[in-house]
Amino acid sequence: MMEFQPGNEATLHRTDTVDYVICLSGEIDMFLDDSQFVTLRAGEVLIQRGTNHAWANRGDKPCRLAVILLDALPKREESISGLVSAR
Repeated sequence: MMEFQPGNEATLHRTDTVDYVICLSGEIDMFLDDSQFVTLRAGEVLIQRGTNHAWANRGDKPCRLAVILLDALPKREESISGLVSAR
């Protein structure tokens, strides 16, 4: 579970995982490193693999996500590992 407060600091990062992200409440934007973004709203699911991305809650309510990360290849030097807190 991750919860992003409105106006959170969006930090670009990458993991060597396949990510299943389910938006349980609120909405959030996932920014990619080329300035494009996808908006995820309550009830929607996003699946990604190894993209450089950042989460930004630009709304006025907290956004709660259920996130499942599955280990994936290849391993890259610039990837982060472990759990990163969104709070």
